[in-house]
Amino acid sequence: MQSTAGALSGSHALPAGTLLQGGRYRIEQTLGQGGFAITYLAHDTALHRPVAIKELLPDGCTRDSTTLTVQPQRLTPEQFEQIRQRFLDEARLLAQLNHPSIVRVYDVFEAHNTGYIVMEYLQGHTLAELLRQRGGVMPEQEAVGYILQICDALEGVHQRGYLHRDIKPSNIIVTGEGRAVLIDFGAAREYATGQTRGHTVALTPAYAPLEQYGALGRFDGRTDLYALGATLYHLVSGQPPLPAPDRAQGVPLPAPHQIEPRVSEAVSGVIMQALGLRMEDRPASVGAWAQALEQASSYSQPSLPQSPSSTASNTSYPPQSQGSNPQAAAVASVAATSPPEDSPRDRTCIISAIVSVVAVAALIFYFAVAALIFYFVFVRPPREITVQPPPAGETISINEVIERVAENGVIRLETGTYTLKEPIHIRKSVRIVGVGTVRVISSADGYVIRCNADGKVSLENIWFIYKGSFPGNVCEVTHGSVLIKSCRFESTVRAVRSDTVGFGIKVSGNAVAEVRDSYVADNALDGIAAVESAFVNVYGTKCVNNQRNGIGLFGNATGEVRGSTCRNNSEHGIVAQEQSKLTAEGNRCEENKYSGIILLDSAAGELRGNHCLKNVYSGIASADQSKLTAEGNTCEGNKYSGISLFGSAVGEVRNNTCRNNGYHGIYAGEQSKLTAEGNTCEGNKYSGISLFGSAVGEVRNNTCRNNGYHGICAGDRSKLTAEGNTCEQNKQCGIFYLERAKGIVRDNVCRYNQWGLAVDPRATPQVGDNQLEYNRTNYYDWRQ
Repeated sequence: MQSTAGALSGSHALPAGTLLQGGRYRIEQTLGQGGFAITYLAHDTALHRPVAIKELLPDGCTRDSTTLTVQPQRLTPEQFEQIRQRFLDEARLLAQLNHPSIVRVYDVFEAHNTGYIVMEYLQGHTLAELLRQRGGVMPEQEAVGYILQICDALEGVHQRGYLHRDIKPSNIIVTGEGRAVLIDFGAAREYATGQTRGHTVALTPAYAPLEQYGALGRFDGRTDLYALGATLYHLVSGQPPLPAPDRAQGVPLPAPHQIEPRVSEAVSGVIMQALGLRMEDRPASVGAWAQALEQASSYSQPSLPQSPSSTASNTSYPPQSQGSNPQAAAVASVAATSPPEDSPRDRTCIISAIVSVVAVAALIFYFAVAALIFYFVFVRPPREITVQPPPAGETISINEVIERVAENGVIRLETGTYTLKEPIHIRKSVRIVGVGTVRVISSADGYVIRCNADGKVSLENIWFIYKGSFPGNVCEVTHGSVLIKSCRFESTVRAVRSDTVGFGIKVSGNAVAEVRDSYVADNALDGIAAVESAFVNVYGTKCVNNQRNGIGLFGNATGEVRGSTCRNNSEHGIVAQEQSKLTAEGNRCEENKYSGIILLDSAAGELRGNHCLKNVYSGIASADQSKLTAEGNTCEGNKYSGISLFGSAVGEVRNNTCRNNGYHGIYAGEQSKLTAEGNTCEGNKYSGISLFGSAVGEVRNNTCRNNGYHGICAGDRSKLTAEGNTCEQNKQCGIFYLERAKGIVRDNVCRYNQWGLAVDPRATPQVGDNQLEYNRTNYYDWRQ
């Protein structure tokens, strides 16, 4: 890593070519600099992709031109530490939010006395830039489309108790494929609904509500809603709204359609709802406002179907053949052959026939119209039904409502508690949405809700609670496709009496379920389970305090788990068993009683970018005949090992960080096969990487430092190939072969250890050229 004082002058940015995180990230260029941080374009040398790296460098700091260390000048150490902690909190928040409209976080680390966040590199333009490209005003439908994407993302942010606090056109990027992404969560903070709390004033005047101007304020999601409405106001009208303090002094704010006539009054009215000066004057949530905005936008460009009468009057019918209708044939024959001087009797017959035909046609038309009116008014099921909660102490049947609503209809449950007469059973496509805080409680043994529809079912913003006398599944998905969004699934039953009931969400058969931004807790078995051949996607969901696993895959199930948290479960955070297939990315699995993530039997798993912390056993484990791919994970503070292989498991373990674990950073035992490349194993109480039993390991280009015993260790009858590793500052050996271990050890760097390389009398490794220096004993071979 090279740097020059000249390159650092002025901006204090890291020069191109600077390597970070042990060489994994290479700085390419500076993308931008603000008052708190610098953002770089960098290259991830491990996964071969561009990334954006945000470096904390607040005003009042300088950088040492030699070591690149950030040094506070106008900040006290306590102030700088507070800023750094908020910076890291931003990374932790973003890591939990796995949403296409929120910038993704891949990694976070500290170096040079500051912090770094490694993020998705977004190629596109901010809304501010697009606004300039559109000539200062953006078409209504385009602007609304972008804002609705951000609304969906903000709902997840608010449900986690956070506010963004700085939404504006320059903080929303639109990618080439039209994805709107909210960036810069540096001002994000936790809030408690209805409470007044102190905070740091951080705002952009045109987009900040009045409550954000004081050091003490009461906040909730409506604070961000104001900024979102102000952003849309600017996009469609061409000018930002007046600052809130000016409006509070009596300066009127014109509606967008009064500035730009092409804006519909419906959309303009919804925008003004978000810009209420008092929080109470704004919609209750971003989701409620988004729904109103979507309806208003659709209303501004309605389709205009023809009425039945106009359709009938403009329809032409083909002439009938004379042979098909004797009466019509007679009329046609008379009309064609009778001369003008026909007798009055003939003319009377003709007129009577015509009148008869017209009368019959009129009667048919009358009955057809009447039948249509009767169907649409009295027979056709309603497309939407709103349900009020029953009085206290009374029960309700949601099944009766489901039977009455139309296929693909919507059922809205108003705020309140719904105690069920019987569990909910959904057999057709329907969307059930909670408005506000909705609790649905079932005391009937078995389940709260079961989905068994051929089409798609949606459950949104509902708290399902099971209170049966013995364990039951809160939600069962046995058929079809189900979207579960922003829901809670909890059980009051503690005793486990069966391996088949007691799940928060159970997906079985060939069913498909997507669980987003939900909370699953206190269930008798797993929080979420997919069995048989089911498919489950879990995004941004918390699975905590379940009496078995947070998330479990069994049978031939397939699961994709991203951006979720599995904490304090009585067994594992995430488990894949039997022949199941697991993809886990960006999850946080901590303080579980066994492992953070584990593969058993013949399961296969691809684990990337997960954080497995303080689990009682291993952070990540693979056993039996399972196959593990682990890349870019952080396993820290687990009581046994960071990553473990047992049985005949096969593991490819690359670019992970395993630190401060109770025994090993990475462990392979029994007949397992390990490939370990590019990992950092440090501060573990025993070894950085260990092989025992009859394990086979190829260990290359890893860094093992500051471990309690050895950097790399091979024992029993294991076979270790160790090449190109760096083992330094370990308390005993850099690399140690003991008992009957064998293999190849070459091209490694071992320094500042008690012994650089040590070989037990019974071990038989082939020792090549290694760089052994600054050890108390560089090479000790008991065989000699």
